[in-house]
Amino acid sequence: MRTSSLLLVLLPLSGPLAAQTAPAAFVSTLGKDTIAFEQYSRAGNIITGVWVSLQGGVGVHRYVITLGADGMPARYEMTLSLLGVTARPGELRSVRVEYGPDSATVVTQRDSTSTQRVAMKGAVPLLGRSVAGLELALARLRSAHADSASIIVNLPTGPAYTPTTIPVKFFGPDSVRIAGSALARFDRDGRVLSVTAGPAETRRVPALDVPRLVDGFVAAAAPRAAAESAAMAARREIALPAAALQRFVGEYAATPSATLTVTLDGDTLFIQAAGQRRLQLFAESPISFFLKVVNAQVQFETDSAGTVTGLVVVQNGVPQRARKVNHP
Repeated sequence: MRTSSLLLVLLPLSGPLAAQTAPAAFVSTLGKDTIAFEQYSRAGNIITGVWVSLQGGVGVHRYVITLGADGMPARYEMTLSLLGVTARPGELRSVRVEYGPDSATVVTQRDSTSTQRVAMKGAVPLLGRSVAGLELALARLRSAHADSASIIVNLPTGPAYTPTTIPVKFFGPDSVRIAGSALARFDRDGRVLSVTAGPAETRRVPALDVPRLVDGFVAAAAPRAAAESAAMAARREIALPAAALQRFVGEYAATPSATLTVTLDGDTLFIQAAGQRRLQLFAESPISFFLKVVNAQVQFETDSAGTVTGLVVVQNGVPQRARKVNHP
């Protein structure tokens, strides 16, 4: 993401959000389907919450954000439990971020533990459709009474990825445009009421019964998880030479703020979303590929001359198109 507006120094958080004790709860939907929910609360400088998403199985992300004296995140801790599916090698288990004045130390645990130091200043953590970091940043900007500003976002699960600057523009008494495409609405205290991004919507709701909803998600995900496992087992890999794979290499833009990078290592093709680890692609036709760690397919698009112009990723039955913007 690129900012086209003034980058503000975020002000210390003040007002009702800082004193908030009642839980903030959100539900994310795609059409008629509920795809995620979240609930968090704040006590002093500690924000504690859980964000639950459907991702093949059910991902239960439990997090704690510790704020420093300036109101900015000083520490972020998250543990992930994946329910309803068998754990796969390389699955994320936990991440811890210690934010310093000009850099952050990120400790990630998968099959083993890795530690990285990343240049970073004034960033807020953001995970998937989680609202906690976004609400924290928007409330601070709202207190500055700025019409145009920016949020620096850290994706804690992708420590190698440079923090992203998201332009935001406030308009009217209760709305803000985020990265030019998402629309958030909030109340006069800066609390987020809803976020709409394409066909997906996240809206504020009364307090949730998290254990009951997790059980419901697991039950609802079981048939899908079984179908995905069967579909993955039925796929057959074919071999393609490196020369045939080279044309897919490059960067692909799904939105102004979301990019995918396709790379070739020897005769092995990889795809990597911004802020995430790279994943191997396995060919099932000259232009169709699949992943083994998740139930996802990648179909490359070409023009009449055979030049690759884009790709379509299908995961959980949802297609996402990205156009090729960079050619090696």
